[in-house]
Amino acid sequence: MVTGYDHLLFLFGVIFYLYRLKDVSLYVTMFAIGHSITLIAGVLLQIQFNPYLIDAIIGLSVVYKALDNLGAFQRWFGFSPDARAATLVFGLFHGFGLATKLQDFDLCGRRDRR
Repeated sequence: MVTGYDHLLFLFGVIFYLYRLKDVSLYVTMFAIGHSITLIAGVLLQIQFNPYLIDAIIGLSVVYKALDNLGAFQRWFGFSPDARAATLVFGLFHGFGLATKLQDFDLCGRRDRR
């Protein structure tokens, strides 16, 4: 998704139940670090994945966060995944999604090297 609504929806789900500014800052920073690493690496190193697969993972990240907020993992499996690690990992996938979209625009006049 080029508009970024998927990124904002995931971040909204992440910070929905957070009350302290310190926690909000931590989780947004974790997402931004993951997003920036793969965005920069994807564009500069021409790393590209199947955009449909990345978009599906991004959509699943929103579903994951909704289930996590509802306590489904705790009920179903008896534990809840580490929210910080999940935020970082999904940030990595979100960054690759945007990197893949930017590579499609051919911003620097480079031809596809595949």
